[in-house]
Amino acid sequence: MAVKQLAFDDGARAALLAGVNKVTDAVKSTLGPRGRTAILDKGWGAPTITKDGVTVAEEIELADKAENMGAKLVKEAASKTSDAAGDGTTTATVLAQTIFAEGLKNVTAGADAMALARGIRKAAEKVSAALTKMARPVDDTSVEDIIEIGRELTAAKKTLGHGHFLPWIDAEFGMSDQTARNLMNVHERFGKSKRLLDLEVSQEALYLLAAPSTEPEVVDAAMEKAEAGEKVGKAEVEEIKGWLKVDRRGTERTPVQGGDMWWIRYAEVRRFVVDNAVAVDIRKVDKFWFIDLLAGGTSS
Repeated sequence: MAVKQLAFDDGARAALLAGVNKVTDAVKSTLGPRGRTAILDKGWGAPTITKDGVTVAEEIELADKAENMGAKLVKEAASKTSDAAGDGTTTATVLAQTIFAEGLKNVTAGADAMALARGIRKAAEKVSAALTKMARPVDDTSVEDIIEIGRELTAAKKTLGHGHFLPWIDAEFGMSDQTARNLMNVHERFGKSKRLLDLEVSQEALYLLAAPSTEPEVVDAAMEKAEAGEKVGKAEVEEIKGWLKVDRRGTERTPVQGGDMWWIRYAEVRRFVVDNAVAVDIRKVDKFWFIDLLAGGTSS
């Protein structure tokens, strides 16, 4: 049987605190978007480069067994936070260190440990309630929120540089390169305009409208549609792009059903259908039907 080492009172508490401090000192440098990157040697292969607090913490093993128990305490806090929230592991480690250090200080001064534990739980409940009160639901149709996220990402990219930006958004948010580009495009295209802020436009539609390849005419048409009180989603933007594409074909002479007729602009046909209350789905009918209709024919 392995020999057990016993430690009591101040000596035991000091060793635990030393382990807690060592892990926290290693992890806290990664805190936040401006945090530093840690390099981990696994003993084989290339070193691991990361800004994830729990990844750094899990690699730490201390030689002193008492200190290592303290290290495991904060490692567990980081791990549980990662499981519950997927982020905030470094913050959890720093908070755990502070709670532990202040708790030891009060216990050493004669405070009842169980009373301290009850107080910590009550304080946590109060903080949680306050944060819940401050929080607001994330709404995919909130243009203002999407633009703000794009602004933050744009600023982060300028600070980190392209080479470090993509690994950062993946490690911190699990966000793909394409999603980040979409959000930054929204900020670039609509960040200085207040026209869209109160309109009902879906997130997918915003991404499509903000794409560099989307013509200004499509954006204007989508805004007019939203300002008229209509919901604008991805399907509506694609429909507008389709109208514009056909409209830009212009006019040309084309033989139709053995005759010689003029193509007319799709937008003009659409206005005719709307103005005359023709019961037809403008997106699905054939253009030849429109030509025959306007010429006074009876085709359907």
